[in-house]
Amino acid sequence: TGTTLEMMRALVRATSLLVDPKNRAALKFLR
Repeated sequence: TGTTLEMMRALVRATSLLVDPKNRAALKFLR
């Protein structure tokens, strides 16, 4: 179970890192 939890955390971190810049660009574009 520990390995799966670590994998899930890694996925969430990767997605957050990839989405953060996109969200910032979208906010700047909207503003």
